[in-house]
Amino acid sequence: MPSRGGKERENNIPGASLSLPRSEYRVVLDIFEGPMDLLMHLIRKEKINIYDIPIAKITDQYLAFLETMTTLNLDITSEFLVMAATLIYLKSQTLLSPKEPHEEEEFEERKKELVDRLVEYQQYKEAAEYLLHLANEHSRIFPRPPLLDQPDSLPGGDLFIPGEVGIFDLVLAFRNVLQAHQQTQEPPIPLKIDTIDIKDKIEQILVFLQLYRSAHFEELLEGRYERYNMVVTFLALLEMARTGIIHLQQLTPFGKILISITPGDMKYLA
Repeated sequence: MPSRGGKERENNIPGASLSLPRSEYRVVLDIFEGPMDLLMHLIRKEKINIYDIPIAKITDQYLAFLETMTTLNLDITSEFLVMAATLIYLKSQTLLSPKEPHEEEEFEERKKELVDRLVEYQQYKEAAEYLLHLANEHSRIFPRPPLLDQPDSLPGGDLFIPGEVGIFDLVLAFRNVLQAHQQTQEPPIPLKIDTIDIKDKIEQILVFLQLYRSAHFEELLEGRYERYNMVVTFLALLEMARTGIIHLQQLTPFGKILISITPGDMKYLA
């Protein structure tokens, strides 16, 4: 990916304050609405009926997602961990030999409780999306940032609509890249890298997208498979998606993510 050259430009890019010591950086984001949001995202991506959740599969995906968030130093709230414990318990019960009647009853109660919570959450979510849609249709006084203009692109991901991508999709794409290259030996780390400068990474990505119009997520990591550089690039993309600088497209569930500059945001290159 082309590197930024020339004199230092004025600090006019969102996220510029995210330059932190490499050994201490930790990102706290409010775009992850909670464990129920993540579970609904996984269920919808898999096109699974809420009442027939494959506990083992969803648990594995949920835990893999949390592992990726840990790799990225994204703060994980206690709510995510409580849900993880619940899923692990349910998965363990599905793997056990025939259970005693009281154990089977407890398992079914815990699973029903989870399903009921998901159904209730889905109902509230759909109601909120409908109200947001009405607000967007009937009010133009306070327009929202680009990523929030439509109810199908709410932070955290929602019902999959071809072409729409949420933050969860971006994290899952990063997880896939990590998995694909986990067997690749990383090159030696330079002797001294004191800071992680997401502002400069955002500028590099913007210049690249201006030259080539669009790029797949994996292309932006090309030649930078050292974990440190991958994390920096991902955090830059996450910030750009959060602030609406870039537009994300995905034609199929879990497919490749195409990234382009949001129309009207070329000003950040000035």
